[in-house]
Amino acid sequence: MTELDRFPVYRAALQEHVDRVAGPDTEVVLHGVAPGTYGAAAPAHVLVYPALFHQALSPVLPLFRQAEEEGYDAIAISSYSEPFLREARSMLDIPVASMAESTLLLGCSVARLSGLVTISAEVAWMARRIVASHDLQNRVAGVWTIDPPLTEEQLSRAFAEPDVVLTAVRRAVDEAIAAGADVIIPAEGVIAELLVAQGVTEIDGVCVMDSIGAVVLHAQMLATLRTRTGLHPGRRWHFPKPPIELLRQLDEGRTGAPTVG
Repeated sequence: MTELDRFPVYRAALQEHVDRVAGPDTEVVLHGVAPGTYGAAAPAHVLVYPALFHQALSPVLPLFRQAEEEGYDAIAISSYSEPFLREARSMLDIPVASMAESTLLLGCSVARLSGLVTISAEVAWMARRIVASHDLQNRVAGVWTIDPPLTEEQLSRAFAEPDVVLTAVRRAVDEAIAAGADVIIPAEGVIAELLVAQGVTEIDGVCVMDSIGAVVLHAQMLATLRTRTGLHPGRRWHFPKPPIELLRQLDEGRTGAPTVG
């Protein structure tokens, strides 16, 4: 959910990273949101408002359907804002992984308590809400914000001069460990990629999770499970899939709808 075209250094680091993690037999195609999605504001300053969240990110919904139609095997929503996860899973047959859900579930496999580290109070608030939406409050020690808070643009510049950001991250990690966290989850894409680029995988015996690698490999695993075992979302209650005919009717109705001035 980043305007990737604005951050070429981040995009290049991200592509190298996901290709390496996924392995030579899997192609990972990166997509960001359209330039100008967030205007002149930082994404966190837009997405914290529910109405603007929907306005900014609703264009990704047809892209999920497009990915399935074009033959992709899985989708990884690589953002801790976790937009439209339920909607995507209910629409598609291919699996959909979310960075937030993937990292939280993996955290449960390696630690009793995870500690989330992110870039600003706004993102921290969203992360707490998402933890609660997955009913995992008892498996998370807390959410910590680096000080001073940073925007994605400031973090992108830190790829060239990372020391200040790494020092701020270390302070937040120390607080998380002191609170009982036994795995650290970078809860924001750019900070996660920066830590990977700097080779930060452990601090004081506590693993620092590769959040981006986690969601890519989780998506890969779900695709394999679907192919080999038939695993798919539950259609009876939480992820009911709309009939294709109803989808077509709504698509046709939207195309022919009059504009309101």
